[in-house]
Amino acid sequence: MKGKLSKRVQKLPPSKFSEIRRLMMECTDVIRLELGEPDFATPKHVKEAAIQAINEDFTHYTPTEGLRELREAVARKLKRENGIEADPETEILVTDGGFGAVFAAIQSLVNPGDEVLVPDPAWPRYFQNVLLAGGVPKRMFLEEEDGFVPDVDEIKEHVTKKTKLVVLNTPNNPTGAVVPKNVLEEIGDLAVEHDLILLLDEVYERIVYEAKHFSLATHSDLKD
Repeated sequence: MKGKLSKRVQKLPPSKFSEIRRLMMECTDVIRLELGEPDFATPKHVKEAAIQAINEDFTHYTPTEGLRELREAVARKLKRENGIEADPETEILVTDGGFGAVFAAIQSLVNPGDEVLVPDPAWPRYFQNVLLAGGVPKRMFLEEEDGFVPDVDEIKEHVTKKTKLVVLNTPNNPTGAVVPKNVLEEIGDLAVEHDLILLLDEVYERIVYEAKHFSLATHSDLKD
């Protein structure tokens, strides 16, 4: 069967997560750190709402872009918590989780040969999704002595005529680093200067302890 797989799939590096899970099967008394998943349960009111929806047969297909009511709720959340104005009709799309959002964004934007700047260390799926799209991932190395915060000067050095997309994950998985507002704004200015697209992954925005999360999408020059 391996010979039947597409060349782009065969080029993908093996999943470290799968390897870790395999090793875990051979061990006991393991503290799991391989997933970016909190150890607290889903809130009670969320579970009750899901159960109620199932009992009321609210289980059929939704519009492709997501329920209008949900998109309107997302728009209210973005304005209230992030200071972002977004039209629920034209600027919000509901996906099957963050994985689906990142995959769809990269597939929609990256052409074969396009260069994509990706932080390292980072969630491995960024690299895999870029490779699947035929793009060229270029690593932005995050150093411990810098608090795992991206170096704007290094990003500048990596930008070429082929660069199309910059991936930013803050708070970062797996380092936990929160990129300061001033650094994000410098990266935003760089994106405007070189006409780059920013893919901002802020899935852990609520899991912040000693720093303050800032959404770069509030940068007025980055609206488009």
